[in-house]
Amino acid sequence: MPDWSDNAPIADVPCPLGCTDGVRRCIVDTVWQAPEAAVYRCSSCEIVFIHPIMSEDEERQYIRDAIAAVDKATGTRPVGWSGPDFQETPHTPSLLAAEGIRYVCDWGNDEQPYRMTPKTGELYSLGVNAYLDDNYIHLHGRRTINEVNLLWREWFDGLYADGATTGRLMVLHLHPWIIGQPWRIRHLDEVLGHICAHAGVWKATGSEIIDWFKAQPA
Repeated sequence: MPDWSDNAPIADVPCPLGCTDGVRRCIVDTVWQAPEAAVYRCSSCEIVFIHPIMSEDEERQYIRDAIAAVDKATGTRPVGWSGPDFQETPHTPSLLAAEGIRYVCDWGNDEQPYRMTPKTGELYSLGVNAYLDDNYIHLHGRRTINEVNLLWREWFDGLYADGATTGRLMVLHLHPWIIGQPWRIRHLDEVLGHICAHAGVWKATGSEIIDWFKAQPA
């Protein structure tokens, strides 16, 4: 585990949120620390972050490389984006929109789509629930697959009730190497069966949702 104690050295690194009480460098082994960056924790606001953060030009190239890799592997250029661990920089939305990405699944602040404000182009948010992501809930939440099955059903039931008149999004964020394991995949089938048994459920792609959303009167 990392050492965030007072024994950790104070680093000459600014807090991303502007705190002035000092930032401590995490005492870590090489598993946690890349050669070009290190992990830090602000002793005031307790935010944990990596420094240095990639530059805007580096992030632009990172996005372009990721899009090209998906295009090459699938034969289809992606129009949606989910960042590593749902993370973004202040530049990410504008960089994504400039590369033709239509929607992001990084933000958990709404259960309905909304239009973002990139510098150029258009970009929309399709809200996610990071806690119910299959990676997070298993590795960090320490929930069993039976608990996950129940939580996902109850998640849907709540959204279904709330969306009776205005609609709600349920973005089920999955990783094949996690939920696709033989002892887990049956539970996904059961959850999807529960969802699809309800009237009025629209099983849509991200692009279909954005097309519908844009067609609605302001």
